[in-house]
Amino acid sequence: MYQFDRLYKCNSGSGMIMILAIVPIILIGFLGLSTLILQTVRTQQQSNLKVSLTMVRQGLIVNLSNDIAWTKTKQFIASDGNLTTAANFDCFYLNQDCFNKEGDIGVLLDAANNIVLDSRNGVGGINERGEVCQTYANLGSRKSCPFRYTIHWKAQCSASCTNPKIDIRATVTVSDSSEHNVAIDLEPYLVFYSRDF
Repeated sequence: MYQFDRLYKCNSGSGMIMILAIVPIILIGFLGLSTLILQTVRTQQQSNLKVSLTMVRQGLIVNLSNDIAWTKTKQFIASDGNLTTAANFDCFYLNQDCFNKEGDIGVLLDAANNIVLDSRNGVGGINERGEVCQTYANLGSRKSCPFRYTIHWKAQCSASCTNPKIDIRATVTVSDSSEHNVAIDLEPYLVFYSRDF
């Protein structure tokens, strides 16, 4: 009986040491697993944002290159009363000198006359499905309207010219990438396009 008690006391002491050694190992394992899961979620979020930006960029290129969509965009700008853009386009409409003419294109329409981009005000953006949204600047809605493209045009003139081609540049911003827990290089999502007016 004496030996059994002594053996039991030795085992219970070593059992406590084993528990003290195993618990930190288990905690380190859980910490590693949670870090792995968090990294996987961030990678998935970044991948989703990149796919969304790629789709939006492709949609802009399609509509900028489509002659029907471009005509509808010009008509909308001329009738919208957006004086800055319309006045800059006057060199084309009135067959005047377009040297040093440039400006922003606040609205882009598709061939079906739907607005696909509206950056005339500070709240116009694009959601992750590529749809126009009006809550880009609202702090509580940034996840539902995270992208904003602005389109700028410039006449291709090195001197006095009439009816030149135009260079179009679309730049994108993400409302708050820290809210999405990702950092994205936006350079691949810029749009450069040249076309006849």
